[in-house]
Amino acid sequence: VANGSDADLTWGASTGALGWNVSGYRVGKSSVSGGPYTYTVVGNVTDYSYTGLALGDYCFVLETLDAFSAVIATSGEECITIQPTLTFTNDDATIGFGTLTASAARWADGATDGEGVTTTAHTMTVSTNATTGYTLSYTGALLTNGAATIDAATITGDADGTAGSNQFALGATVTGTGTVASGYSTGSNDYTFVAGSPQSLASASAPASADTVAVRYLANIAPSKNAGNYATNLTYILTANF
Repeated sequence: VANGSDADLTWGASTGALGWNVSGYRVGKSSVSGGPYTYTVVGNVTDYSYTGLALGDYCFVLETLDAFSAVIATSGEECITIQPTLTFTNDDATIGFGTLTASAARWADGATDGEGVTTTAHTMTVSTNATTGYTLSYTGALLTNGAATIDAATITGDADGTAGSNQFALGATVTGTGTVASGYSTGSNDYTFVAGSPQSLASASAPASADTVAVRYLANIAPSKNAGNYATNLTYILTANF
């Protein structure tokens, strides 16, 4: 049975006869019907899974082995197709900075009241069996409060930006197959925001089973701006690179 990028195989136990005892099984896998097959000895079990298979067709046969590991029976062939898969989750779609003031930086959080110290606002999970991985992008507008707007910023190697200036930027860390785009690594205290067209935040060049992308948002405002709650809407776009 095809299960995402896995092939889950099950079979009924063989029974020895005519003096032959069953010691176990081996499974043959091929990308074309009729083989040739690549065999894996799986032991005396009744199920086996191939994981992380690339897209395409796969055919399988099962061989029963005796006590000397000789083949005493061979099953018919079963074939499956591994289809493209892409999943994306976001553990919190509503986050906020709380009240911004010119005295210090503020980080958005899931409680929407913000933090005075760096914190992860939300975490996204990405999975795909795409041969050349994925690209996670964002798009959206600047932070606003009425007519007041916080400027997009590029902050490099600075944990909290520059208090008393206009700065809105985001960054991330990726756990798994992928990497963060240049300028967005919070591990290096790098934050960036570009309004308008989609911008790459993270990507992978190989299949990803469950990458996590932890996103942080940093804001500073100048004394000339009104203290208060600033907001925007961002859209995240996940593209599989098949």
